[in-house]
Amino acid sequence: FFHRSMPGRCRPINICWFLGLVLVSVRDKRHVELHPKPAIVVADIERSRHHLQKQLTVNEQRSAARKVHIASSGQGDYFLGLQGMVNSLLKYTKAPDALVVHAFFEEPTLQYDPQCAAKNKYCAWQSEMMSQFPGFEIRLHSVSRQQVQHLIPPTLPADKYRLAARTNYARFILHQILVEVSYCIWVDSDIVVRKDIVHWAHSNKPFDEGVAAFPRNETKVKLKKGKIVTSFDKLKDSYQRLRGWGLDISNQDQPRFGAGLMILNLNYWRQHNAQLSNTFSQICEFNRNQTSPLHTTGSQAPLQYVFSGDRFRHLDPNEIIEHFSRRSDIPEVWKGACNNSVVFLHFNVETKPWVPYAEKNSSLGPYVHLWMDHSTL
Repeated sequence: FFHRSMPGRCRPINICWFLGLVLVSVRDKRHVELHPKPAIVVADIERSRHHLQKQLTVNEQRSAARKVHIASSGQGDYFLGLQGMVNSLLKYTKAPDALVVHAFFEEPTLQYDPQCAAKNKYCAWQSEMMSQFPGFEIRLHSVSRQQVQHLIPPTLPADKYRLAARTNYARFILHQILVEVSYCIWVDSDIVVRKDIVHWAHSNKPFDEGVAAFPRNETKVKLKKGKIVTSFDKLKDSYQRLRGWGLDISNQDQPRFGAGLMILNLNYWRQHNAQLSNTFSQICEFNRNQTSPLHTTGSQAPLQYVFSGDRFRHLDPNEIIEHFSRRSDIPEVWKGACNNSVVFLHFNVETKPWVPYAEKNSSLGPYVHLWMDHSTL
């Protein structure tokens, strides 16, 4: 190595001095590689963490919004009907993991626990269905006497004893029980579903009214003491009496709706909780104290008084068939039950299709197979 320190002369450089420069250079380079300048500062990390948490929250909200909540009663022998109804839900939906069924009973029940299946038939059913359909939920609820006793008529006709079941009145307190749910579909246990309930539910919400239901424009007439009346006339006097007492009920008697299948806007019920609770309590108190009762139809009538007319969202009546054994137009019913527009079959009759002798019933017998077809997985 040579170094030109003076013009015209070359001088050898001290080799140790040169190697020292090389080692220093290598050491500095390694130091830079081992201690790089941070690429993401603390602010960037916090920003990324906040974005991730926000994204998780959005995903949770989307998952919650996708859920469809179904409520029903399975008291007594209606537990067989409840099982059939749930089977029909699962048979036709493409997204069983989006379904949450809330089953109401009078007996004390247990929340989901894999170890509790042997303790009672409700938990056994719950465990079996949830293991068979991953993501599907069944939640068991018990209705106490204190929660609904003030809503139950003190006397009911002998043939309507089932209307006194506490679980029938669970629909009045759903907004207090399902506190994180915005919409819930009440489905009577004598109903079977023949379409995708998840798709149907999302296509019929949101709405602003407290209830969405199928309107009933009843025209059936009855001969009573020589007078021909429609089934609407039976409650017409009750509407007038309630208005005379200053209660906040609907200004329109018609149309009414079937309370066996309705979507409840639970946000509306929570927002108007005090007003609704007071109105329902007054209606039931008046009914209890009158010599001539306002109604003997259990939970149906109070809902009609408050939400009939233009106070409820009207669903498409072509999507449901009711009163099977009360229909004389058998060919039309059969045709309607096979129609693609029909979503629900409601067996709201005295003899239920799951009882052993149902097929022998002269009026219901021809339709029992419809319930069997849709209620069996």
